[in-house]
Amino acid sequence: MPARSLVLPRPLRAWGMAVLVVGLVVACYLPALPGGMLWDDPAHVPRPELRSWHGLVRIWTDLRATQ
Repeated sequence: MPARSLVLPRPLRAWGMAVLVVGLVVACYLPALPGGMLWDDPAHVPRPELRSWHGLVRIWTDLRATQ
């Protein structure tokens, strides 16, 4: 008797591949999720005085407001 292969319906295969891809992406990014600031990140995060509407104007008009 010949061996039978398991053939899944097309929608089930598509969902299975989607779950596999999402699972691999989550597994790859999992170590980075609890991460904090890296290298020069603090230099690129606006200072507290720039986190307002006036600060936004300063960011766009004052060359020395940000890096």
